Amino acid sequence: MPAVTFVDELPAAKTRNSENFVWAMEVSTTLRQRPGQWAIVERGRQSSARASRIKGRLVLFRPAGSFEATTRTVDGEMRCYARYVGEVGGKGEARQPLS
Repeated sequence: MPAVTFVDELPAAKTRNSENFVWAMEVSTTLRQRPGQWAIVERGRQSSARASRIKGRLVLFRPAGSFEATTRTVDGEMRCYARYVGEVGGKGEARQPLS
């Protein structure tokens, strides 16, 4: 018989994917609380990757188009800016185009 050990809970995963999920959960929840307002959500070299994830690649930022994201370099620092604009076809204030 193989050696089998039962556990009550799995230990927390310490992987890059779980860190991305936690980041996405926190950012998407926070942005939804202040629709239409831009926020800096990442600083540094990860900014471009974070912007891509916000544009609908991660399930927490869907449906696609519900969030906008862009990057800007300010004082030599790359930043990712994002905002929640609401679900496409949903009710609420009119969206202002990304500028």
